[in-house]
Amino acid sequence: MAFFESFSYLLSRLNGEGKQFHRQVQNTYMQLMCNDAYLDSLTRSVDSGKQTYKRYEIINRLIHELNLC
Repeated sequence: MAFFESFSYLLSRLNGEGKQFHRQVQNTYMQLMCNDAYLDSLTRSVDSGKQTYKRYEIINRLIHELNLC
């Protein structure tokens, strides 16, 4: 559930259309799946405020690093 919640948030922040949007989704998904801190936040103390904050912090950082919004 935590993955879908945080990934849905990510999708809502993307600004592409058509093929560009599809590429953004693929690229950000791959980045997240390679991010050990993000994966850790999905597997340990999933409901804790600290882990939830960590997931969204990682996603927001990724959005800005990849200039997706």
